[in-house]
Amino acid sequence: MYDDSIAKVTRPELYFSPTLTGYSVLDTSVTEQSCEGQTDPGAYQGVAGVQLNSTIRRLAFALDEFDYNLIGSSAITDTSRFISVRDVRQRVSKVAPFLSVDNDPYAVAVDGRVVWVVDAYTTSARYPYAQFADTKQLTANSGLDHTFNYVRNSVKATVDAYDGTVTLYSVDDADPVLQVWKSAFPDLFTPMSKMPKGLQAHLRYPEDLFRIQTAAYSKYRLDANDFFDRRGAWSVALAPPDQANGGTSTAVTADTTGAVAPTDFANESDAARFVPYYTMFHPNGDATSNFELYRPFQPFSTTDQRKELVAYMTASSDPANYGQLIAYTLPPSSLPEGANTVGAAMASDPAVSAAVTLLGQKGSSVAFGDLNMVPLADGVVWVRPLYVESDTAGQPLLRRVVVNYNGQVGLGTSLESALAEVFPGFSADIGDVAGTAPADPGTKPPAGTTAKDLLAQADQLFTDAETALKSGDLATYATKEAAARDLVRQALDLLNK
Repeated sequence: MYDDSIAKVTRPELYFSPTLTGYSVLDTSVTEQSCEGQTDPGAYQGVAGVQLNSTIRRLAFALDEFDYNLIGSSAITDTSRFISVRDVRQRVSKVAPFLSVDNDPYAVAVDGRVVWVVDAYTTSARYPYAQFADTKQLTANSGLDHTFNYVRNSVKATVDAYDGTVTLYSVDDADPVLQVWKSAFPDLFTPMSKMPKGLQAHLRYPEDLFRIQTAAYSKYRLDANDFFDRRGAWSVALAPPDQANGGTSTAVTADTTGAVAPTDFANESDAARFVPYYTMFHPNGDATSNFELYRPFQPFSTTDQRKELVAYMTASSDPANYGQLIAYTLPPSSLPEGANTVGAAMASDPAVSAAVTLLGQKGSSVAFGDLNMVPLADGVVWVRPLYVESDTAGQPLLRRVVVNYNGQVGLGTSLESALAEVFPGFSADIGDVAGTAPADPGTKPPAGTTAKDLLAQADQLFTDAETALKSGDLATYATKEAAARDLVRQALDLLNK
């Protein structure tokens, strides 16, 4: 469930981050400027870096950085501290150069401080009887842009944003490669059991590893008899057009010198593939949401002429089942349109094209966001936001939402209005789950009603909801679905008494 509470951070200063380069001198006579709305943080009180309490130290750093100010500046005092290697990824690499470091660190508020979480991988190019990984679907700056046939996300590294402290948590003690490094450096790694609970709750599954796994799974999920002919095989779905004008996505590949994809069986084209995204996913359409990575598949074809949605995979970041990969397969008799086809239909729709032209005027640029898939009964609703950004300054702003259901495109200023274009009469408020609201904890079944009676009523309502959805009446569907869920809740309350 969502928690919109504000993180309580007592040390909001970010002296280390993925975007900071060069050196910095802390605790000088110059007063630091606090962010708007923040109280004055005062002088730096951490122990990061080297104290500049002697002329020799200041001279040494001045020569190293070719900066006279380190000697001549009157702002530097004996308590000032010199810090360098401020990029959190570089700090992890300095401590453990034998690990491959992910290129997408993220910040977490833990115990009043900000820490950067950096996924780190153990890799090998000499693991026996293993196929080299297909790295063509990684971005050019990926931490896995090298040759390997073995990879595990066995280490979660953290870097304190205030003092730069690096901690390497061992999260996969069964990893044989990590076991070797732990035997060589027994004091370098911290057991997972010592990771703060607040940090464990915010770990997320790494996107680059998920790209590698989905690419491999699409090829190797087959039985041996079907493997080389690729009968019933999948491919990672083609990416939807990434520009609001409907332009074709451009493939972004990593430096894969020496890393070649298998050539002893048929392969699909090198066209750009669907970029995974994080989402609040509702398994089986229930009200409980999990933080998951999502990526769809299409049927295999050498020229990618097959673009239907055949399956999709999720990777869980939920603490209870972290790292669980689930592939959801659609019935082969009625495959819906895939992401590339849906995205192209959205971009070329006359109403969407007109909105793009209008919004893209006066020094602004227009771009689509992630193409989100929402399973509904035996169909799929695709939702994609449309953002506008000033060419000179400012953050992207959500201006339109595009919806596609069974080939019909709807455009609106909100998700509700876009759905109303596709499902006439729809007027429900969209919350955490479309068309539903939190059940009233005070609702009680009539006297004498049994749990069996309530479940029978709920079953009929679910059937009515399915019928309404198939006829395009999303408003009735939402009402029936919400009522059915409330009856199920009442039944569970009776059974638990």
